[in-house]
Amino acid sequence: MKKKLRLSKPAWIGLFVAVAAIVVVLGVAIASLFDDGGESTGADKSIAANNGEGDGSSGGSMSASADETVALITPEDTEDEEEKIVSENEAVSENAVSENEAVSDNAVSDNAVSENAAPEEATPTVVAAAAAPVPASNCSARLIDATRVHLAANFASAPASEDGKLHIYQLAPYQYSLDGAMEVGSIETTANAEADFGMGIGSVPGLYCKYTFAAIQGGAPVMQNEPQYVTNPEILATNTRERVGYPKKGLTDYFYNWNLDTNNGIPAYIMQINNYGNSAVLKHPRANQGDSHMVDEGPLQYMFNAANADGVNALANAMKGVANMAGTQDYIIGNEVNVRKWCYIAYTDWDTYVREYMQGFRVAYNAIKSVNANARVFICLDQNWDRNMTNQEAFWFLDGRDFIDKFNANICAGGNIDWGLAFHPHPVPLTYAKIWDMGAIDPIYARMVNSNAMISFQNMSVITNYMTSGSLRSPSGAVRAMMASETGISANQGADVQAAALYASYQACVRNPYVDIMIYSFDDSTGARFTDKAWEVYNNMGGPNDAEYDAWAKGVIGISDWGQLLR
Repeated sequence: MKKKLRLSKPAWIGLFVAVAAIVVVLGVAIASLFDDGGESTGADKSIAANNGEGDGSSGGSMSASADETVALITPEDTEDEEEKIVSENEAVSENAVSENEAVSDNAVSDNAVSENAAPEEATPTVVAAAAAPVPASNCSARLIDATRVHLAANFASAPASEDGKLHIYQLAPYQYSLDGAMEVGSIETTANAEADFGMGIGSVPGLYCKYTFAAIQGGAPVMQNEPQYVTNPEILATNTRERVGYPKKGLTDYFYNWNLDTNNGIPAYIMQINNYGNSAVLKHPRANQGDSHMVDEGPLQYMFNAANADGVNALANAMKGVANMAGTQDYIIGNEVNVRKWCYIAYTDWDTYVREYMQGFRVAYNAIKSVNANARVFICLDQNWDRNMTNQEAFWFLDGRDFIDKFNANICAGGNIDWGLAFHPHPVPLTYAKIWDMGAIDPIYARMVNSNAMISFQNMSVITNYMTSGSLRSPSGAVRAMMASETGISANQGADVQAAALYASYQACVRNPYVDIMIYSFDDSTGARFTDKAWEVYNNMGGPNDAEYDAWAKGVIGISDWGQLLR
């Protein structure tokens, strides 16, 4: 039998009072809720702002105002929480830096850029994340006159900029981010951006600088296109001279080495400009660093310095000086620059190496062309063409083909110019001229020529044919100017062999429409000094008696047609 629960009268009264109290509390809470007038809470307001609701902003953007953000921080928020928000803002700013800004040893770290985007007010703010750069095409920078530049770029759509403007920045050759760059103007943001503006007056003259558009994103300027060098320095030319045509053969009457660091040499039609390291300001600063892969034979010549303002100014002034010399019309910037011992800096990756050389070449090109509009400016390669070395030699030289690809990519990205190519098609090896009979020496040499791993005059059409490809052509679409600026023919196998090989090399040049001239060099270390027979043949090549010496050379070699030896 269950026992029934009975409550006394006082207990019933207590229970009734408790229930009444609960009802009163609930009523007050419900009334308070309706008294808010239906407004959303602070948390809801923040979410709406971040979703772009109610303020006209696009969905997904961090568009809440500073006041709205501060309203979310209660007096109970700690100092640590404020520091955390500022840190998050800085991280967003760092991510906002454009991917087009290449990282280099010359550039200051991206952290310096993010500091510019930090909130100016003491209260924490949310910085908008930068939009991805809009793809740009048809970028160019051209001189209007000696002090003004026209910059153009086409974008798929108008780049987003927080102030509605595209800002124009001027960068020195060695600058690869906007940190430290000079703003020289601005325009309204547009898909087809064009601007005329005056060059900034800075540590490097504007003629040697590059220019870019930048949008304000995340509170900081973000580069929108690859910076463009001035590509028409010839409009400033003060000493333009008529060009002289070349024969297909030449010696030191057409060519001379000029030591820029000592201003020593004899001007000739073709001047190869070298740097022996005697001038501290002209020698690239990386040449003074420790080298993890020191070159064989040690440095013989040095890369020109366009890595700082002093170097750029010294190089530009020196190049303008040689450009004013009478009798010179073509300039080769350095010797065999794909080989580190001839264009020395401490080892770095080859992309950086080529970029550093390109900076100096740009300065030299603009300096020379601003004096003589008809001058031509060349890079210079050795015989290594496509060896793909993986041993120690891979740190000593870059294949000529790879150098051309990297150099041309750098040049085209910053504004294509009319650079030319000089190369050295010596016999392989240097000490052996009897190229029609390679059986007497190590077969590796024949394999290197037959596979085009190395270039001699026997297969130099490999280079010239490669240079006809569309991506390697000049701004006008023409095949670039080329010359065989150093070829030594050894006499080690006898006077007749040397003379016959000499005539064969001449025929290689005659048969190639892209090679302007072949310069013959003398080098006692390889036996490359003309014998009397070689002088006889040289003096008659291309003359009235050319056919006689043509037949003689074929007889020595044992062929009836030059196509049997040359390709």
